[in-house]
Amino acid sequence: MTREYRVLIDALRKADAGETWTVDSWRTEADAAQLTSAERGAAHEHAVCDGYLVPLGTRLDGRFHTLTIPTTHPAGKGRRVIIYARTGHPLPEQKMHLPARERTECAGQGDLLEVIGT
Repeated sequence: MTREYRVLIDALRKADAGETWTVDSWRTEADAAQLTSAERGAAHEHAVCDGYLVPLGTRLDGRFHTLTIPTTHPAGKGRRVIIYARTGHPLPEQKMHLPARERTECAGQGDLLEVIGT
């Protein structure tokens, strides 16, 4: 498990299933670990691939469009961040060792209406 992924997994422990999540949700932990933007993005990709997060969005004309909101980070200057939902998939035990993974494509996407149960 990479350092950045371990930081994200530890931060995800405070989120309940169905709760929305963005990079701002774990900014304090990521900043304390001095993670780069690339490391934060890679950690989110791994969490989606492993089933802990699902990006929220909707399908329009057959294409999936992710939902975004403006960042709460003052230095973000109006940048937008992707909204994820924490799934019910159990997080690995704290002491568990998971091998580092190569960057791969994942199909994990969540239709907002499906995630909120309508």
